[in-house]
Amino acid sequence: MSNMIAIALGPNYQSDDVALSLRLLFQPWKWVRGNSVVELEQAFAREMSLQNAVAFGTGRAALAACLSVRGISTGDEVLLQAFTCVAVPNAVRSVGAVPVFVDIDVSTYTMDPQALAARCTSKTRAIVVQHTFGYPADMDAIMEFARARGLFVIEDCAHAMGSAYRGRPVGALGDVAVFSFGRDKPLSPVFGGMAVAQDSAFVEKLRHYRDERLSPAPAVWVAQQLLHAPLTAAAGVAHRWRTFGKVFLFLVKRLRLVALAVAPEERRGRVARFGHYRMANALAVLALWQLQKIKSFSDHRRAIAGYYRQMLAGTGAELPPPDGEERSVAWLRFPLRVRDPKRVMTIARAANIYLGDWYRPVVAPSGVVLSAVGYREGSCPRAEHASEMAINLPTHQRVSARDAARIISVITPAL
Repeated sequence: MSNMIAIALGPNYQSDDVALSLRLLFQPWKWVRGNSVVELEQAFAREMSLQNAVAFGTGRAALAACLSVRGISTGDEVLLQAFTCVAVPNAVRSVGAVPVFVDIDVSTYTMDPQALAARCTSKTRAIVVQHTFGYPADMDAIMEFARARGLFVIEDCAHAMGSAYRGRPVGALGDVAVFSFGRDKPLSPVFGGMAVAQDSAFVEKLRHYRDERLSPAPAVWVAQQLLHAPLTAAAGVAHRWRTFGKVFLFLVKRLRLVALAVAPEERRGRVARFGHYRMANALAVLALWQLQKIKSFSDHRRAIAGYYRQMLAGTGAELPPPDGEERSVAWLRFPLRVRDPKRVMTIARAANIYLGDWYRPVVAPSGVVLSAVGYREGSCPRAEHASEMAINLPTHQRVSARDAARIISVITPAL
């Protein structure tokens, strides 16, 4: 059996990350409190060439904090794109505001600036701009629209650390930006998030919000997150024997040894319990360790995306735009639209290759009650079309050029 290639099984973890997680498991005094959160904030700000950064327990908590500190509350409207994760509208709803979904440019999977005007009303207060898969949205057009109407712009950089727009890093283009450190993100200590801004007064309000409104993460929950890297590494080894690997993963999930990325209540429009936590010291230690690797990770993602682009030319798959003078893209995943995504993914699974389905459905993951998060079916037809046709190829550091070639050779007959 060929080695497993998986898009989402601890994609950033290397042996040193696993070893660090195991060491921290046996140092419980470092789990919740320590200096590492402040050190991470400082290091992250330096990486972004900004003055200020504030750490949160999750990216969705960072987004909710930015909205709340801005004064956005009950009855206000926030524009955000369809073809997204449920965490984004849930963060908007958590402050009492109304998420209003905007259609996308189907070629880039990012918000279509031309669709903004039709969704903007006298109640609109902010725009959340998602850089989907790492591809920077059309920030010039969006900022021009926002400035003309006095709207607050929050960049959602959950996918995009390492990408740049017109020579500036994403996260430095709007009024404020939020990053996610979830398990499948560019920086992935399992859970965590960051808010960055140039306005020092706004940052201090964010810090006050976090310290007053959020709670320390429970030690047991932190220990569960520290198990994530070792267990996913073990699952990768176990999957060399597919039946054994499936049984191992089933037991890990059944015994709740790892936390779900999206809690069941989030699918119904509610905030998960972990959405109220501050960032744990131990997870900041893991993030600091990975932050040293972020440039090499981003360079690797660009290289693998380049291989895919070359090998997929002429296959009939619809590819995203290439990098150009305006954009440097650190592709978190390489998206393409195909005629029959279910068939492509089935063929890949038969070869022990597990591809991604972001974002299916149009507000993901599967099982989200669309009406509960404010999405009206049919309101964003291009996003819905992309949701039905898109698959994602892995670009993470465990995928070699040889692996990329294997993926393309397996799926090409189905394209």
